[in-house]
Amino acid sequence: MFKRIIAAMFTAIILANQLVTTVQATPDFDELFYSSNDILFYDPRCDTKTASGEILSLIGDDNIDKVFKFLIAPAQGLSVAQAAGVIGNFLAESGNGGQVEINGQKVNDINPKAIQGGGNAEPDYVPVNGVGFGIAQWTFTARQQPLVNYMRPYGDITSIDGQIGFLWSELNGTHAPALRKLKEANTYMEATYAFHKYYEGSADSEAQVASNRGGKAKLVFERYSEAERVTPETDSNASSGGDEFATRDTGTSRTGTQSCTATASGEGLIGLVQKYAWPEYQGAGNIDPTDAYRQAVDTAISQRRYVGGTLYKGIDCGGFVTTLIIDSKFDSDYNNGSELSRGAGNTIAQEAWLRKNWKTVSSTDATDRQPGDVAINETHTYIYVGPEAFPNKVPIASASWDERAPMQGREAVADSSFRWYRKDASTPTTSIPVTAGGGGGSW
Repeated sequence: MFKRIIAAMFTAIILANQLVTTVQATPDFDELFYSSNDILFYDPRCDTKTASGEILSLIGDDNIDKVFKFLIAPAQGLSVAQAAGVIGNFLAESGNGGQVEINGQKVNDINPKAIQGGGNAEPDYVPVNGVGFGIAQWTFTARQQPLVNYMRPYGDITSIDGQIGFLWSELNGTHAPALRKLKEANTYMEATYAFHKYYEGSADSEAQVASNRGGKAKLVFERYSEAERVTPETDSNASSGGDEFATRDTGTSRTGTQSCTATASGEGLIGLVQKYAWPEYQGAGNIDPTDAYRQAVDTAISQRRYVGGTLYKGIDCGGFVTTLIIDSKFDSDYNNGSELSRGAGNTIAQEAWLRKNWKTVSSTDATDRQPGDVAINETHTYIYVGPEAFPNKVPIASASWDERAPMQGREAVADSSFRWYRKDASTPTTSIPVTAGGGGGSW
């Protein structure tokens, strides 16, 4: 009898273990530790949050051919000249692959394994901040990290298919102005300039762009110019029944490409400033914001959040800085969460909040700057976004009260007439359910 009781007890324990789901607490994520050590391939928040995506499998005789056919397919809609301009840039950035013959001339193919300095990456390569990698030579963490996230489903960071997929995701997201300018180009040289200026942003002069990138684009254009609009139906290598030179697996789950940027929350500071601010300084009098910023301001107003501006709502220095910081979730409590009911306000109110919640950094040491640092005085404020935010590498974004929409700014990285503040690493990033907002001063 005793043995039967013991056996019954063990059976009950086994059944209980099978039926009960153990819930494990997720350890706190030390964002500062990972970012400061350039750990790119691991982020527990990214591993647990996926979004449906598609795996590309490009079709073509070589990498140039694959990229070209993808870009001119109806879904992408580029012209032969526009596609040639893109490929001319890629050949200048990473053209150290195997040789391809174009019109009797030997040309190095696009190389998705290319590492700045001449090396070739392995499939498990981890990009290094400051060292270019891949077909576009993505150089800094702000763009390398989203690339890493995007490439996980491919299992090979050197995949040409994945890197082209990432290119297109950037052109439809953080680098949408580049695609808009590219589609305005009428010649391969115009396309070469546009893609270089708004997407690549290298240190090449106009003359260098024309001779090197433009020269390569010319070869590509001549290779395909007789097929002004090639369609898959006319190409023997194209997949049957489709309208693109690629197959797409939409049943694969992919880590979201924008959810794990440098700030690892929301769109990310760098990604969002590229949507909210024009990429070049356009001077006073330009009060026309980007579509994304206009929508953000409208949403904020509907939520009774402070956007600044008098004649033109949201056209305001503090309104822009607050909106950017709030919407990117860099600090969701910035300027009292931008909530009017909590006292959100202009630059004076913002600095009062900064004194209580952020730490001060040197106003005159230009080497002591991090993306997200805020400069402010009684009448104006602007934000340091780093050299990767805009094509010309100017690291400042700003707006001006009723005078200038958000854009790349001309303010100084070091200016003793402003106080500089930085989010304390120990300050938690709160989560407030908002999509837009702002607050502002004047100037």
